[in-house]
Amino acid sequence: MDIRRQETNSDAVAHPIYQTWLGEQRCRYKGNYGRRLPLRRIREAGIYDQWRLAQGVAEWLTRHCKDRRISVCVTDASCVNAWAFAQGPHTDESVIVVTRRGLLALQRLNILVAAAVRGLRDSPEVLPVLLRSLGSRQLDDRTAVAIAQLVMSSAMLFLLFHEAAHLLRGHLAGAAAEDEGEGPPLAISSASSVPYAAPIGRRDLSHPNVYSRTIEFDADIQAFYWARLYLDHIDTALLSDELGSESQEVFRILLSTPDGRRWVALAAGLCFHLAFSANASRLVKLKDATHPSRHERIDLAILSDAAIANHNGEDPPVLWECVDFVCHMICEDASNGALVFEEAARQLARRPDQPISAYFEETRVWLGLSLDETSAEQVHQQRLALMESMRHWGPIFARRQVASTLPILPWWPVA
Repeated sequence: MDIRRQETNSDAVAHPIYQTWLGEQRCRYKGNYGRRLPLRRIREAGIYDQWRLAQGVAEWLTRHCKDRRISVCVTDASCVNAWAFAQGPHTDESVIVVTRRGLLALQRLNILVAAAVRGLRDSPEVLPVLLRSLGSRQLDDRTAVAIAQLVMSSAMLFLLFHEAAHLLRGHLAGAAAEDEGEGPPLAISSASSVPYAAPIGRRDLSHPNVYSRTIEFDADIQAFYWARLYLDHIDTALLSDELGSESQEVFRILLSTPDGRRWVALAAGLCFHLAFSANASRLVKLKDATHPSRHERIDLAILSDAAIANHNGEDPPVLWECVDFVCHMICEDASNGALVFEEAARQLARRPDQPISAYFEETRVWLGLSLDETSAEQVHQQRLALMESMRHWGPIFARRQVASTLPILPWWPVA
């Protein structure tokens, strides 16, 4: 959903130029990046609102870059969800490639967000930050749909800023710093699980998988920071009339207070990880997978929110109610045939006569927030190892990164 009135509405990416360029990338990197979707196909696929928001975010990113234009290209590739290319078809242009598959994966969560909001009306669990932000606004069906629109639009921001972080932070040069290629796709290794995390040694810092997981952590955290920054600076007077009066009012209410923006940002970040890491359930050694597990990414989202809250002097220090909200989403899905989270539904095995709240603890385990002692220690040790890795790579990224006015959240100096 394009939430601002003054964003571009043109098919600015010329099809022949970008299609030829995508073919060149496939030859160079041996990756299937698909065919770029023209505007007509984007409308037919039902992803036009997301495309419009992506074009507006690309303009916003470009305004923050001193000598770099950021473009967004949507393709029909079916293997992964997004890539970033440091060099596009034009001079001084970088491109974020997003797939139709990835955008539709985000759309699938819309109905679950709305269902979870509706479920709060009859739930004993109270979400004080959300309810306080809404004020006198009732949690009726229209409010639920509007909150779902806002949260999933913000999840789209997270996707774009994750790839933008790979571009702007200098991640794409790789561990060898020789060839500048595409950013790693949002995927997960199927490597076997292990009981303990291996300690990281100096020689491991340049291992491709350790490097990949380091930049994934960095991209996740900066994406969270930039999404919050974007929401903090939205002029709610410019909200698009196409939202409708009901949605406009809900958007303005939630975006007008720090509490509301914080709630939306964390809910969106968690939804992003649910959309793209739901099946990444195995904890593996750093050198055995290119991307963090679902448990690690959910944990990192909560820590990112806490770090920003500490930076801004916000309370509470940890916004656990967003976790409860996501638990509502997962349980609602399990109650309706597990159309999205099949693995979670198998673990929950919920009975119709039991309330959703009875399954929150099992849902937290699935999310990775109530792990056994061994697994929890593994997550902790691997986070420390990645922080050590980032302390090594941080000065190198500082030399590589694109000149930009976007701030960086330095997560690696704090143990």
